[in-house]
Amino acid sequence: MVKTAQYKASAEEGKHSEAYKREATALLVHPDDMAEWGLKEGMHVSCSSQESDQAVILAVQQTRNARKGMVNVILSPWTACLVRDDRRFVEIDVEPSAASALPLEQVVSAKRPGAP
Repeated sequence: MVKTAQYKASAEEGKHSEAYKREATALLVHPDDMAEWGLKEGMHVSCSSQESDQAVILAVQQTRNARKGMVNVILSPWTACLVRDDRRFVEIDVEPSAASALPLEQVVSAKRPGAP
């Protein structure tokens, strides 16, 4: 499920801050799913979807607001490549990763799928 939100950190510290990056690169996962899937708070994971040929690195964040069996992402420059503009639900493949999320400058310079 994709959620949109006003980022508290971007309003307070700016979109190039580490606080904004932490908020915008969160993969929100129910605690029961974290245990079942072997995920830990703050762990970096590579996320991809059939909507895109790109993978994005996100950090796992525990929340009881996510439904079991589903993960949530907040629509941000990092997660925009996972979904088309007209879709709210997509299947996301999640794999552990040793990498961390790219800096915002690299993300916004990358071409979105389907863009001319």
